[in-house]
Amino acid sequence: MNSSYDSVETVLEAVRGAVEFGSFEHRPTVHSVGAFSSRPLKIAITWGDLSAVNLLLGAGASMDAKNEGGDTALHHAIRMGEFVIARRLVKLGAYQSIANDEGKLARDLCWDNEWDSLGLSST
Repeated sequence: MNSSYDSVETVLEAVRGAVEFGSFEHRPTVHSVGAFSSRPLKIAITWGDLSAVNLLLGAGASMDAKNEGGDTALHHAIRMGEFVIARRLVKLGAYQSIANDEGKLARDLCWDNEWDSLGLSST
């Protein structure tokens, strides 16, 4: 996706249009929690937009907050096949030892040897 976001505010205004934040009267913040315990960072990952992800992270979005089901941003990036974003999250210090509600780490969501081929840490 080619990002057209020049600020975190423009990302958050776009997030407001997502189903998870459709009931918000005002633009969400980076810490807002919408339906399904979704946060704006999850929406930007779903879009596959690294620029939007970077803007949200720069504004203080939590990489390790859990959504409904216990997935973190790293879990979600792996589920969505957004491996560039997953690498960025790991580089910025996303905790790899957080298990979701099914007891799965983000690496457990990868196919055989996929985690290693991504060049991500094994911890």
